[in-house]
Amino acid sequence: MVSRPVPADRVARFTAGLIEDLVLDGWAQQWRKRVERFEACRVRPGDFLGRCPRETAAERDRRLDAVTLACWNRAAAIELERAW
Repeated sequence: MVSRPVPADRVARFTAGLIEDLVLDGWAQQWRKRVERFEACRVRPGDFLGRCPRETAAERDRRLDAVTLACWNRAAAIELERAW
């Protein structure tokens, strides 16, 4: 069986697509790791708050919830972009 040489432009496109997939996959994983970190910072029932007023803890929790959602959305957008 005789193999034909592959045109350089096809090799370049394949290589570029492979690198793009690897970068986007890693990028989405980083955003998911951020979600885990922000989730770990949230107030849980039974947490000792010390002198921190409940309103302050609730506000911090709302901000962390918003940041966590934004991180999830970013990871999902990257994964959707990658699907194209």
